[in-house]
Amino acid sequence: MNYTALIHPSTKIWDEFEMGENCFILANNVIQPFVKIGNNVLIGSNNLISHNTTIGDNCFITSNVTMGGHITMGKNCFVGLSATINQRIKIGDECIIGAGTIITKDINDKEVYAENSSKKLPQSSEHIGNII
Repeated sequence: MNYTALIHPSTKIWDEFEMGENCFILANNVIQPFVKIGNNVLIGSNNLISHNTTIGDNCFITSNVTMGGHITMGKNCFVGLSATINQRIKIGDECIIGAGTIITKDINDKEVYAENSSKKLPQSSEHIGNII
């Protein structure tokens, strides 16, 4: 069986770290103690994965994600840019967490959470510019 792993040298990994096969951890991450990462996981740049967190197989964590301590993430999950997951959260299998979303409660299997940050405001940019 082939074992492939890439951990960018700028990533800070603390003690008691476990990682499965075929994982890629890109630049400038902080991975705190007692973190466990499953197989086939991709972690983008500039993330914080706090202590005692477990990430299941086949997950994709994009960039600028903050994960509090004691999180359990199931398999086949996606976490979008700049999402925040509070501590002691359980995330089921096959969940999608959209960009900028803040997760404050447990998530069941196959649930999707997305921050509605693309809402058009009634003011024009010209109007807002005049206020400043």
